[in-house]
Amino acid sequence: MMGDIFSAISIILVFVTVIFDVFAKESNDFLANENRDKDKPTALTNFKEKRWKLILKLSVVLFFYVLFFWLLLPGSIEIIKFSKINLWNFDLIKTFYVLINFGTLIYIGLTFNYLHKIRKK
Repeated sequence: MMGDIFSAISIILVFVTVIFDVFAKESNDFLANENRDKDKPTALTNFKEKRWKLILKLSVVLFFYVLFFWLLLPGSIEIIKFSKINLWNFDLIKTFYVLINFGTLIYIGLTFNYLHKIRKK
């Protein structure tokens, strides 16, 4: 049962992470190249439009990461609560389940970081 759940989680996580990677590259390009030109109204309008589109894209990715984290959290808490540290009879599936949940939390932090940087620019 846990192996099937792990397989489904892996597939979903791959798609969300690929989407995050694409938007992270787009965010880095935006942060490196785009500067507001207050003298040109069309350039300022284009800048704001690009910024809000990027914020919307990253917000969708953030929503899926938070949803994914929230769905995995009860299982991770149960695994941490009832598991014992054992070096010889190591349960790899349960450990990966918890590590995936912590990795999702890290991606939530990275997405928040990108959103904050773009919003401040």
